[in-house]
Amino acid sequence: YIDPATGIWVHSVYRKDTAELAHTLSGLDIVLVDIQDVGTRLYTFVWTLFSLMQAASRMQSPPSFLVADRPNPLGGLAVEGPLLNTSCCASRYGLAAVPHRHGLTVGEAALFFAATLASANTSRPALNVSVARLSHWRRSYLFRQTGLPWLPPSPNLPTADSAIAYAATVFVEATTASEGRGTTTPFQLIGAPFLNASRFASRLENGAPPSPSKPPAPPAPPSPRHWRPAFFIPTWFKWNGSACAGAELVRPSSVGLFRQGVHLLAALRSLAQPPSAFAWDGAWFGQPGTVLIDRYAGTPRLRE
Repeated sequence: YIDPATGIWVHSVYRKDTAELAHTLSGLDIVLVDIQDVGTRLYTFVWTLFSLMQAASRMQSPPSFLVADRPNPLGGLAVEGPLLNTSCCASRYGLAAVPHRHGLTVGEAALFFAATLASANTSRPALNVSVARLSHWRRSYLFRQTGLPWLPPSPNLPTADSAIAYAATVFVEATTASEGRGTTTPFQLIGAPFLNASRFASRLENGAPPSPSKPPAPPAPPSPRHWRPAFFIPTWFKWNGSACAGAELVRPSSVGLFRQGVHLLAALRSLAQPPSAFAWDGAWFGQPGTVLIDRYAGTPRLRE
């Protein structure tokens, strides 16, 4: 369509194939990239950039790329989770060997993508990619420490805290439990009709009960509460209109986000009643069975 304010043509490039992207890029001199990424590899918007660059790398006269950099809301120090196995799990949730929490800004990701594409296609010159660098950003900063306003990159990440929670709880999307879509705090409400809210919240807050063969560990000093029992009814999407028991992540911690996600999945699986109620299921995203969790994790190893 034509933007009424500027008279410029607007084309969607999300989830388009290489031929469609090349057609859109044809005749352009430069592509200006200005998006807010969330720091988690399976968030799809940054892979739209990769797909654009991949299409451009195959053109006779590709455009240049100028990336307006933005802070990684998870910071730029911690890197967590397995590298994406591109031989089995490449998808729109990841197209290059990047870990779950990648620690890159959008500009750094673009430079990495350009190097990856150049190494895979040595018969053509590398893309011309430049970055308008961030000022005053430190790699230790979470988004709240930047002092910038959070502009939601999508409706289901309404706050900077939800972006932190997303890195840990997004794996629930690939199960029969609700990740909180259809509520006002997606990715911070986790539950299902087959859970006991008190037991589930306690497991997430305190860890698994001690093994009978081992004495209980001494009590840890009190810490700020992160999970509390919760009940909710999603207004759309998974378990739409059904009462779900579960837990609310009230104070997302950025420490060990991938480990938090593994712990969450283990709690869901062990506390589901009946046990068969928990299953790997990406049907809500058009990928039933185990396909979605393997693509999210970037490897079958997490599921196994």
